Amino acid sequence: MVINETRKWQNLLYCKCPNCDAKMEDKINYFACPNEHETDPGRSCFFIKKEKAASYLLDKNHPAHFCLKPEEKDKIEEVINKMNIKINES
Repeated sequence: MVINETRKWQNLLYCKCPNCDAKMEDKINYFACPNEHETDPGRSCFFIKKEKAASYLLDKNHPAHFCLKPEEKDKIEEVINKMNIKINES
């Protein structure tokens, strides 16, 4: 497996790995890439807490948000709700 040199954070909108584009698995509180890390076979290629993924998608200064097309940005809240992600509001 070849990992991209730069992460495609916008893949989070589609629950895909920002490193290798694989569909991430739902692990109750987090998402994990099914592929192994290229230098540490005991680890996942990428994993992220669901709340962190949602916060990245909602953060207008994060690549997960600003790299999205306008029509994709319109779907962020809908996608977060479908993923059953709880957002900590302060």
